[in-house]
Amino acid sequence: MGTKRIILHAPNVHCGGGKVLLDQLLTALQNCKSDVILHLDARYQLPVNVTFERVSQFPNTLAGRFHAEKQLKKLARDNDIVMCFGNLPPLLKLPSTIYVYLQNKAIFHQQKWHDYPMSVAIRLGIEYLWLKLFAHRVNCFYVQTNSMHSLVLNELGKNKKCKIFPFADVSQFSQNTGSPPQYDFIYPVSDDPHKNHMLLVRAWLGMARNDIYPTLALTLPKDSKLWSQIAQISEEYHLKITNLGTYAHADMPSLLQKARALIYPALFESFGLPLIEAKAAGLAIVAPETDYIRDVVDPDETFNLSSDISVMRAVLRFLKKQPERTIPTANVFVEQVLS
Repeated sequence: MGTKRIILHAPNVHCGGGKVLLDQLLTALQNCKSDVILHLDARYQLPVNVTFERVSQFPNTLAGRFHAEKQLKKLARDNDIVMCFGNLPPLLKLPSTIYVYLQNKAIFHQQKWHDYPMSVAIRLGIEYLWLKLFAHRVNCFYVQTNSMHSLVLNELGKNKKCKIFPFADVSQFSQNTGSPPQYDFIYPVSDDPHKNHMLLVRAWLGMARNDIYPTLALTLPKDSKLWSQIAQISEEYHLKITNLGTYAHADMPSLLQKARALIYPALFESFGLPLIEAKAAGLAIVAPETDYIRDVVDPDETFNLSSDISVMRAVLRFLKKQPERTIPTANVFVEQVLS
């Protein structure tokens, strides 16, 4: 029996929360005693403090992905552990022990695929079929939350081995002891459709009709179609919505210090890393009353994801601007009718 090796297969991870966790995983793998071989996306940049001898990177094309799968087939041995960190099991049959870290809940949300650009919707469809067809090759799936665990078992079979094991390093996040925050709320996520930015915009419009203008910071690409739409509405109705632009994850601690609270209207998440980071940074959290939120944090205020009025009320409660509601008597009603 040869030396146990770990083959980390992540040829489709290069940005977002997946990259953040991959950075942390590679840092941890440097300290393990096993030989480590990396299969990475050509767009992914290794952290500056991480060095491995055997690193292969593959272009983000169908040909590049298939080449990565063939290389994995050629390389894998009986005693190896293959950790697939990009949601999908190996395409080709391997003799190794196979673990899959499944992080993308959008793969299972077929009813939402039409909200994405056509290319993304097609990719999600292919990944869903890939996952369903080859899940039987996986010795164990790893997920980050209870709700994701239930979803995997429902989709892939109740007898499928699946373990909950979230990880995140939030040691660099600390509570603000310096200058006062610039914004009431921050929503530091991408412009993916399931992030549900327009629900916030509709709630902010409702408050503007009552002359209430809380400040909100977003982190959208400056040239995105979504930001252009939000900026136009904000200008027309004088909403106090600011776009800080995209940011490196290393800037996230200072970014969170700019706000009093994190507001988080995403339709679904497999993890929700900004929620955990905001909690570590001492921010209040205003979020929907959903399983994925309660999996990781207990929000300070909650709202109904299907109602911008509910979002508005949660914001007003947090800002302590919710007007006291009283019910008049029948006498007042009669006076109203006769006036």
